[in-house]
Amino acid sequence: MPYVKGGWTWLDQTVTRTQLFGTVGTATVGTAQSVSVYRTGWTIGGGLAYHVWSNWEVFGQYMYADYGNSNIGYSVAQRTAHTSLTVNTVTAGVNLKF
Repeated sequence: MPYVKGGWTWLDQTVTRTQLFGTVGTATVGTAQSVSVYRTGWTIGGGLAYHVWSNWEVFGQYMYADYGNSNIGYSVAQRTAHTSLTVNTVTAGVNLKF
């Protein structure tokens, strides 16, 4: 049975910046700064499920998620990074219906 699904998605990620050379802002060599970023977006995809035996089925699906653009501020380095994030996911599995 083919299916399509989609909706709203979110993630909470931590982005770490490490100063490797020289000095930027007040960040010296070896300074690491982590920033927590919360993103929301949308997702859409589809798949195919196939009944194999009794209450068992196998499935495969593809999902695309777009979390848009975000500015990440690093206060120690006194810099801002502009980022965008998209995710492609392929999943396969087995379902037991009861």
